Amino acid sequence: MLPVAALPPLLRFLDGIDSSVARKLMRKVPWDESAITRELCDLLDEDYSEEYSLSYSLEQLRRDLGLAMPLVSVDFTIETHQYSAQVENWVTQSDIGMVLKYQDRFVPTESWTSSLLLQAKRLFPQARGVHYSEASRFDSFDSKQHSRIRNLNELLECDLVSYLLYCPRPSSLDKLTAAKLAHLRNLSVNGEIFDFARGLALHRELEAGGQTLAAGVFVAKVDAMPKTLAQIHGGIFKSTIPLSWLLTLEFADAKRFVDLPSGMPFGVNHAHLDSKRSRIVDGILAGDEAVTQAIGALAGRNVNFAPLRVLPRHTISISISAGGQADPDQQLVINQ
Repeated sequence: MLPVAALPPLLRFLDGIDSSVARKLMRKVPWDESAITRELCDLLDEDYSEEYSLSYSLEQLRRDLGLAMPLVSVDFTIETHQYSAQVENWVTQSDIGMVLKYQDRFVPTESWTSSLLLQAKRLFPQARGVHYSEASRFDSFDSKQHSRIRNLNELLECDLVSYLLYCPRPSSLDKLTAAKLAHLRNLSVNGEIFDFARGLALHRELEAGGQTLAAGVFVAKVDAMPKTLAQIHGGIFKSTIPLSWLLTLEFADAKRFVDLPSGMPFGVNHAHLDSKRSRIVDGILAGDEAVTQAIGALAGRNVNFAPLRVLPRHTISISISAGGQADPDQQLVINQ
């Protein structure tokens, strides 16, 4: 796990990406989910991220993580999948597969891998132009798609799929709306117990003004999908969480995606799955077309049953390695 001192730089980097992505909803013609998703992938790809003017760059993140955690290595990679026509119905235009890897070169038994599949939805303005309020809604919500996602989670016996919600940041909205959203966030976190890595990081952020909580990119569980912008901010750390916080806290201490009071944790730690389901999860994230047959077999039906549309266009891999820059012959901690 990352030490508490390593969390602020990781959160700062991810929050900068959040800000860049959220601005696309404030254009005269807001971008759709697919276009915003492509930008998010570019920003999280070290081969392209330096082309953007981030307030806090990947190189700065690596430098500051190195100060908090000597000999650490950090890698961000994106794999874009191409599919044959035969499986096109299994592919969604907006889904992102996400794989987080923590490799402990000093104590290998502490290493872990978590996976998550994200279905993107964007908030819609209430009127012509880009006017948003706390009542703005996710008008592209698809009830049939929602049912298919729930079916997949039930089939795999884990919350692999969650919603990725693109919203404008409160700082880009009118003062009254921003104040309402801040009030809702304060009500949501007032009952927090500030212990462990999560609590310490949240307490520090609230003392600093809580700007990373006033985010634009959130994650919500399928059974807690918010309808409005007010429900997103009013449910923060209960039914919703900023993507930047979700990823930061996962690397803090979870060994699984962050649990919220509403139920099961986000995503899935591979160690918690049986071998059959683990192979399916790996196949989905890798964009393996053969996984469609495995899903059909697990469902007890042939491959021609109604497609679940789960294969992602992009898979983001974020890997942090403790001791990754150490001499391979001397990495292991000798504890005897």
